[in-house]
Amino acid sequence: MMFGAAVSALLVSLCVSTLAHAASLEVIVSGVVVSGAQPAGKVFGEVFSDARSFKAREQPSARFALDPHGANMVRTTLALAPGRYAVALFQDTKGTGKLEINFFGVPTVPYGFSNNARGTLGPPGFDAAAFDVGAAGTSISIALR
Repeated sequence: MMFGAAVSALLVSLCVSTLAHAASLEVIVSGVVVSGAQPAGKVFGEVFSDARSFKAREQPSARFALDPHGANMVRTTLALAPGRYAVALFQDTKGTGKLEINFFGVPTVPYGFSNNARGTLGPPGFDAAAFDVGAAGTSISIALR
């Protein structure tokens, strides 16, 4: 019984410690496609902390989904540990919940990356899209294309 209480106390301590060291990342997205007066779908995004996960689009540090309400710009604020990150996002205009691509691997829905980075014959590399989140937090803007 003592061991369980000690483990619980340690876990709570680690969670509180992690939250105390969290910084905020504000992501502002422009270029949201609207159909009539309504947005044409949610904006989904992932935040990556290293080149391997960014390239593979696996194991993001954070995920978010934004439900635009008639505006051409949406924003969200995430809590992350200070560090270097890159963001990839897309607007789900087809309602599938995933990034739609054509035969050549080119997205058929609006998409974007942090730093508005662009790749050559594919997505940009981590370094092109990477930015730093300091202890005071940061704000980035991404224009969908």
